[in-house]
Amino acid sequence: MGLNGAGFESVEVIKGPASLLYGSDALGGVLYINPEKFAYQNETKVSLNQDFYSNTLGSNTSLGVKTSSDIFKVLLRGTYNTHSDYETGDGERVTNTRFNEKDFKAGFGVNVKNFVSELRYNYVDATVGIPEGIEEQTTSKTPEHPYQKLQSHILGLHNHFFLNEAKIDVNLGYVFNNRKEFEGEHGHDEEGHDQGEHGSEAALDMDLRTFTYEGKYYFPKKNKLELIAGLQGLVQSNENFGEEISIPDASTKDIGFFTSGIYALNENNNFQVGASI
Repeated sequence: MGLNGAGFESVEVIKGPASLLYGSDALGGVLYINPEKFAYQNETKVSLNQDFYSNTLGSNTSLGVKTSSDIFKVLLRGTYNTHSDYETGDGERVTNTRFNEKDFKAGFGVNVKNFVSELRYNYVDATVGIPEGIEEQTTSKTPEHPYQKLQSHILGLHNHFFLNEAKIDVNLGYVFNNRKEFEGEHGHDEEGHDQGEHGSEAALDMDLRTFTYEGKYYFPKKNKLELIAGLQGLVQSNENFGEEISIPDASTKDIGFFTSGIYALNENNNFQVGASI
């Protein structure tokens, strides 16, 4: 998925009319990933997690620091993940299933009387081998050709405005993803010396940029009825720089409007309906 598991609280699967709140592309359901919570008010926490994996002779190291005051909140986490080839039940390693990943997450929050704002940033840098069978047996953690180099910058800004019994949410997001695939052998200089894994040029080189926006208005609750209305959209572009083209150059602009309502039939049952255009 291009995301490291460190720094997340939980993962939820959302289906049904509630998925309309996440765009028209989410009609089949949403995989909602909750980020790590900030520290409690006037509290500072430091955490170090270390995992080892016997199958891949790998490790996952994660260091996090977070602190909160009455108004401001800060969260920082860095993670390094490295693995050799996976070992099968027969004791053989699947060649070039090794990978290395660097991950950095940051969060900044502001909490005042009628306004809450949260800025999240995630940087991922991964080098992932592409397996083609069971060949040379090694515990090296340096991917062989072919392999992919993935870099992602994920930025999200979430704002909540509280208006007596109503609420307005304004959310903005930006994702930049660069995907490179190296297929040739190790590069060589003019004298024939091996230049290593970075000596060859990328056969596949794509940039994907996505800007998303949404606004939601939560109407005051009346009796057993809760209503939400809003708009959402995105501006997306894909650009190729390598010789190979997996997805053609393209640009997309999208905007939609939605509404969702929940009626509480009793303590254990709700009726929910939604619509979008």
